[in-house]
Amino acid sequence: PYVIQSEVQGLCLRDLVEGYRASRGPSGVPASLVERLARVAFTTLAALHELHDEGGALGLVHGDLGPDHLLVGPARPGQATRVGFVDFGQGRLREVPGEAGERGTLPFVAPEVARGEQSPDQAADVFALAATIAFAALGREPCVSEGASVRLAEAAERGPELSRLGASAGGSRRFLRGVR
Repeated sequence: PYVIQSEVQGLCLRDLVEGYRASRGPSGVPASLVERLARVAFTTLAALHELHDEGGALGLVHGDLGPDHLLVGPARPGQATRVGFVDFGQGRLREVPGEAGERGTLPFVAPEVARGEQSPDQAADVFALAATIAFAALGREPCVSEGASVRLAEAAERGPELSRLGASAGGSRRFLRGVR
């Protein structure tokens, strides 16, 4: 099986966040843009998860959502911001098992996947996208640990630290808490 992706011209979310951080300081991406991105990104993810063919639901799972795999296209007058996902290297479809040990990118992975209790699935994609949007709202990664093993432990125990979203990210904070 294969997935054909539409071209989305723009920046990966990490580059967008770093650009805002360089120009605006640690406050990062404006809350209104974060909320717009969240709406479009979750709508796009839902559309991917709902894909089907004559055999039924494809059961498409990205498996590795994070700021480097979410592309943000420029908004055109009268059109919504475009969002696309890239790098389906850990993706899977119905009846196609994933590789053992796949877990996505820390700290964006769901805790149960980080602990090795389950393989990435559509629910884990939703969690990873919420953590990715939190990255945009925070202007930095949503974790406090440094080093791969400590990050793995943090992701496995509690996931991203959304309490670090400040009052300025009020709407984003409420939205992301509702996703979990």
